[in-house]
Amino acid sequence: MDWTAENEEKVVRFIRNRCEEQDLPHFDMGAVAEVVEYSARYAEDQDKLTTSFAKVTDLIQEAAFWAASAATSWSPGPTCAGPSRSSAIAPASTRSGCRR
Repeated sequence: MDWTAENEEKVVRFIRNRCEEQDLPHFDMGAVAEVVEYSARYAEDQDKLTTSFAKVTDLIQEAAFWAASAATSWSPGPTCAGPSRSSAIAPASTRSGCRR
């Protein structure tokens, strides 16, 4: 799908809905931006976002795992932020065949 403000907002809502449905920590704005950028990288087009929402869901779940695993004083609450984003994106990129 085209990378428009409307479609970007849909991806943001998708992230929020997956977090709520799966009882995952919510993403901070930086983590959401990383997922949107991952979506563009996975689409392999800087003007598109992927419609492979299963891959985006995998990334969301993995980021939540890393956030829980690395729960330290840098994280003020139950959100996916900081190192958990990078930790999730690198392995997911490797598994999907995409390289940063």
